[in-house]
Amino acid sequence: MPCLYGNHDRAFHGIRRYSTNSLRKALLLVGFEIETITYVNFSLFPFVYLKRKLEQCYSASTPRSEVKDIGWILNEILKLIHLLELTSLRYWSQNYFGMNIMAIGQKVR
Repeated sequence: MPCLYGNHDRAFHGIRRYSTNSLRKALLLVGFEIETITYVNFSLFPFVYLKRKLEQCYSASTPRSEVKDIGWILNEILKLIHLLELTSLRYWSQNYFGMNIMAIGQKVR
């Protein structure tokens, strides 16, 4: 989601963050037929959104990576959350917010 653009994106020279609509248009423009497109990593979205908004107000101007070693326990918890989210997509296939976008499709010949 574009509202999540922050220091991490600048550190890795990220140019943009897509919305599902803008990614759908970009994929259609280059000849993809889209089966489904939805946001993923939605359970952590409120925390990341708040962090990015606070960053805009209080952070130093030097972009830096947010990638850090979080330890195996927290990593296992986050893997479980991600697995539950992916499993929920079988029953609830459209999310209206999230940290990332998942698109499934194929190139039309």
